[in-house]
Amino acid sequence: HVTLGGHMVASTQGLERLGTELERRGHDVIPFLANGVRYTMPPAGICDAVRASDAVVLGMASGADIASEEIAALEIAVEAKRPVALYSDTYGSWARPHFKDALRKLPKGIIFVLNNEEAERAQAAYPNLTVVDSGNPVWEDFFFPVITREQARAKLGVPDDTKVIFV
Repeated sequence: HVTLGGHMVASTQGLERLGTELERRGHDVIPFLANGVRYTMPPAGICDAVRASDAVVLGMASGADIASEEIAALEIAVEAKRPVALYSDTYGSWARPHFKDALRKLPKGIIFVLNNEEAERAQAAYPNLTVVDSGNPVWEDFFFPVITREQARAKLGVPDDTKVIFV
């Protein structure tokens, strides 16, 4: 059983992809993902899910107020001696101050970060953790549009001979 938890939209999107792949490989996934709104799983359910898991993967929300469930899940996972991985979905999210104490108490674990530069900085800050420069799988979608240039122009009503500047 793998528990996936995250509050922010970006962490939800990334962890949903991970959940789909884990399920495809035969693992049971217990998600508590808020997609930037509100968790549907109550705090007691989150605690139970973490304790029942073989591993826990968590996002790292931007504000202390919305990261409280992630931090609580991290602390419960440490207490229950569950393997923990954290998903730093954007630049510097691994360094958010509200995660500092919990990360220092984590005897070992993994942080997934965007690139090598982030990995070097995170590894220096948390030598007890394994840091992996995995990127953000959701960002790959930016480079593979779901519609063609012609379809986009047609959708917007822009003729082919008109310049379009996308900002």
